[in-house]
Amino acid sequence: MKKYLLTALFSLLALGIQAEAENELRWGISLGSGAITFESDQTDSDTSDYYSSEADYNPTIFGFDVSNGTHSVSFINTSSGSEDLDTSSSTTSDYNTLSAERDYDEMSITYLYRINNSWSVGLGYNKISNDSSRVRAASWDYFDSWQSWTNATDPGQYTFTRTLENESEMDGLTLLATWVKPIESSPNWVFAAKMGLADTEYSNSFSGTNVLSGVPVDLNTYLIDYGYGNANGDGWDWSGTETGDNIAAVFGLTMVYIVNPQNTISFNYDTRVDDFGELTADYVETPRGGWVTAEDEELQGTETYNNIEIEQTNWKFTIVWRFALN
Repeated sequence: MKKYLLTALFSLLALGIQAEAENELRWGISLGSGAITFESDQTDSDTSDYYSSEADYNPTIFGFDVSNGTHSVSFINTSSGSEDLDTSSSTTSDYNTLSAERDYDEMSITYLYRINNSWSVGLGYNKISNDSSRVRAASWDYFDSWQSWTNATDPGQYTFTRTLENESEMDGLTLLATWVKPIESSPNWVFAAKMGLADTEYSNSFSGTNVLSGVPVDLNTYLIDYGYGNANGDGWDWSGTETGDNIAAVFGLTMVYIVNPQNTISFNYDTRVDDFGELTADYVETPRGGWVTAEDEELQGTETYNNIEIEQTNWKFTIVWRFALN
């Protein structure tokens, strides 16, 4: 609902600017790229497990803006395909990460009202979307009682492999102020700073599996033949959603080089940290009904986790060229 209200809000603002405009609307388009580091840390205070994932992106940036007098509205989209995740600093159980990747997509709409030549205040809407996948596995040596079932082709270890797919979003409103100052000694350069507070909602849809493999083939066949169910391929499937919210500080610095009246190049640094300290999750966990899970029942419900904390940190350095269309 929030995004539809915001779309209506900025549409009305744009129409209002146009309706009241005494002069021609000023339009511009922007293209750019840069470097983004996006880090997500999850800590479980009950178990001391810590899972950290970090990815670096070189995104494509596209935007447009319209202004008249003291009013301006801008749209910026920043997107990048999937990149490998660095999970080396994680300390989560016996499971080793086999593969992990995440993409990045960010959309920002900002309205600014210019108070004077130095200060502007405004309202923004920001959404960051990430689709990620992860595969982890843990292996243990066979039990002594399995040795009589073991053949040369068996791996000698049984393995549980966990897969996880996430589709997460952070979106919310930002109240912000900007300060602009031309560099007197270099008239082609302008310095700008922005600061604000973002009221952010976090949502994540997840699904995954935890599957057993590597049990000796002869033992697996025996278990099936005598009605115990399969061992290899047995495990659990789960899915659900989790939500949280946060108020974060937003900060950015910009140096603008004025090439000529139509062309400018901006060098931007932005950062923010979102700390989601309490999560509410709806989940379903379904056993596959084989040898390991034959007596397990499906679990489902809603829980609030005070012990799990998710912190997401975003650093961005971008270079953006803007062309004034009129």
